[in-house]
Amino acid sequence: MCFSAPLFHICFVTMQEAVDLEAQLACKEREWKELQALRIRQLETALNEATSELSTQRERFLRLRDDFKYNLRVLEERDRELERYDALAARAQTEESARREEISELRIEIAKLQDALEEQRKAKEDAEMQYQKRGVEHRVKLEKVQSMMENEIQKLREENKKVKRDLQQRIRESDGELALQKQ
Repeated sequence: MCFSAPLFHICFVTMQEAVDLEAQLACKEREWKELQALRIRQLETALNEATSELSTQRERFLRLRDDFKYNLRVLEERDRELERYDALAARAQTEESARREEISELRIEIAKLQDALEEQRKAKEDAEMQYQKRGVEHRVKLEKVQSMMENEIQKLREENKKVKRDLQQRIRESDGELALQKQ
């Protein structure tokens, strides 16, 4: 097909180049296949690492999710406890307020009772003073009456003695007269 020498030379070179190109192409294809195999191994390694990391992250995620759920339950329980404690605190405050009010009322009542007691004590002291005063007056009257009675009794005794002496004198006189009459 090549008619002239230069053309033959071109054809030969071309064929030689074609063979070289084929060899190069085969070499490049081998390199390409090796590169692809290397790339596949790298990708498989990366995939294995990514799968391993994904598995680790999934386990970590599951642990975190479980921890979160647990913490959420704990928080809900604490919220319920806090609500219960709030209710208890509100009830305790209400009871404390009622107790304070009752204590205040009792203090007022105690003050009234103390005032009444003080008034009764004063009235009792006044009554005792009146009784003592009356007692003293009665004692004085009694002593006067007693003194008068003693004076009266003394007078009566003296009169009685006088009458007795008179009677004894009369008896003696009568005895003397009787004795004279017997004689």
